[in-house]
Amino acid sequence: MKTKLDMYTVYSDSHKTLYSDYFLPTASEWYTVISECQEQKGSGSFNDKKFGQSTRKKIETILSGFSKSSEKDWFVFSDCDIMFFRDFEDDMSRRIQNVDFVAQSDCGGICT
Repeated sequence: MKTKLDMYTVYSDSHKTLYSDYFLPTASEWYTVISECQEQKGSGSFNDKKFGQSTRKKIETILSGFSKSSEKDWFVFSDCDIMFFRDFEDDMSRRIQNVDFVAQSDCGGICT
């Protein structure tokens, strides 16, 4: 049996149900989930003035993942409002060769 890949996420009170009812049950089937509940900044909505503070916490978590997951070749960071329907490690392994960082495209920008 192969070792599960580390998957990091952060969530706050506004997303706790999404994390516990959808993200965690589906992600933990294939990945070792490393999560942190952060203090709610504003409403948690994308257009909230304090949204950037939450985004900075995501970046801190990603940087932490680089040092903590050093025994493995790579790790995943995911928002907590995602569900997983299959293991995508093999697919990603083929796509990340010779690169240091991969991000999802979101209308031309980078999405966590």
